[in-house]
Amino acid sequence: MINRVESLEALAALIPIVKAAVPADLSIAICDLEKFIAYFPGKSIDLQLKIGQRLNPQEPLTLALRENKPSTAEVPAHFYGFEFIGTATPLHSSKGRSSGEWQCSSAGKPISGTLRIKSQLL
Repeated sequence: MINRVESLEALAALIPIVKAAVPADLSIAICDLEKFIAYFPGKSIDLQLKIGQRLNPQEPLTLALRENKPSTAEVPAHFYGFEFIGTATPLHSSKGRSSGEWQCSSAGKPISGTLRIKSQLL
């Protein structure tokens, strides 16, 4: 499934609505092919991402961008100071070109707690 968006900026404008509608504490980041372009920390999870911060090619969720497929992965503590489970969804422009992705992290709790939250949302 290809997830098409008009622009990453248009998607970023919708994130506050998504965060308000989802009954979970989420951290959401949007990136292009090289760097973070928007970041919305959660109440208890803050990855301390900065707009313009380059993507770490070793970070597990960057694989979704390189492989152009959705990913859910345990992100080790050495990347952001604590471990969490994150999801990444590649995005494409309306012309079908890969334009970036959005990453959603539900952490601030032990991984086992995060799995419980994820299963409640499914």
